[in-house]
Amino acid sequence: MSALQPRVVYARNCSVEIMDEFRAREFVRQHHRSGDISAKTTSVGLFKGQELLGVMQFCLPRTPRKLREYSTEMVRMCFADGVRVVGGASKMFNHYLRSKDPHDVFTYQDTTGQVSDVYEQCGMTLVSQDKSKQYLVAPGVELVDAQIGSTMHTVPFVVSQGPDAILGTGLGERIVHKRWHLNRNLVDEDCHLCVATTPVSELLDTRDIIAV
Repeated sequence: MSALQPRVVYARNCSVEIMDEFRAREFVRQHHRSGDISAKTTSVGLFKGQELLGVMQFCLPRTPRKLREYSTEMVRMCFADGVRVVGGASKMFNHYLRSKDPHDVFTYQDTTGQVSDVYEQCGMTLVSQDKSKQYLVAPGVELVDAQIGSTMHTVPFVVSQGPDAILGTGLGERIVHKRWHLNRNLVDEDCHLCVATTPVSELLDTRDIIAV
């Protein structure tokens, strides 16, 4: 099946379960562009028979500030390459809610690549969106590869040296993060969406970064 014609699977024909962390991490390393994380996670797997098609991972909020605000962070969600699972994200998310009963869940959405309404389908609401952040990336280098494995320079350094001297030329890329949040009332079984505001400085590093 080509990348332009993914295999379509319907979540109603799949099963979900809290799964083994080792296998979940291997899947995330293979299929999530940022790889796995070092934090202790709880993983929900989406299976079609014995085939693992998707993983969603949750952990305690990873910063002290977010730990004071929220109980749970969704840190990873990914699916097998060449497969589109209709309803897969919401099925994994709802299984986690039923299994672990968190008070609330928040996550970030990187809109550099493909953007979808998957978090809205999970019942989450957008609470903040940061301003665009510019990167200069060397010709032929994807932004994510530059962020993960290449030299990073601050804007003042690049300004002092000149982008052309460092890159040979300059390509503009923009990255935007969105933060989503689901708040659950512990007394009432209904889900309540809590809208909040977050300063841009909370979602961004204080320094502009140049990726080479």
